[in-house]
Amino acid sequence: MGTNFGEIGVEIPKYHLLHPSSDYEISKYSPSIVAQVTYYLVQLRGNLGGGFSILANYIGALGQPQNKKPKKIAMTAPVITESISVRVAEEGGKEMTVTMQFVLPDEYKRVEKAPTPVDERVVTREEGERKYGAGRVRWWRGWRS
Repeated sequence: MGTNFGEIGVEIPKYHLLHPSSDYEISKYSPSIVAQVTYYLVQLRGNLGGGFSILANYIGALGQPQNKKPKKIAMTAPVITESISVRVAEEGGKEMTVTMQFVLPDEYKRVEKAPTPVDERVVTREEGERKYGAGRVRWWRGWRS
């Protein structure tokens, strides 16, 4: 992955670009260890990215790491929103779930080596080889005098 503004200063998991295009790209990622949180949007007041702060607390990006060591864990990119699914609630409405993942740095080769989360919503697990698509964002600002 990349950025329009130059290089980013965080570790990026190993990947192979399968399909580049001007609008999107598809990449195949090597196996890795992830920290993830799955939640219903209603639990976080409809905030689609609400899992980010939960995971950021686990690695210590927002202060004291919320893991049992406690050890700061370096941020990596990309942050993965793995799935959004809908289920019918008991009241007949629909509830959306989101799974957000941080790929842990390459130093964590096995899940047993990753610091244990304090927050029971955070799960660390092995993620096998997988493919992801990413859209490109283009910004344009028209200036008027």
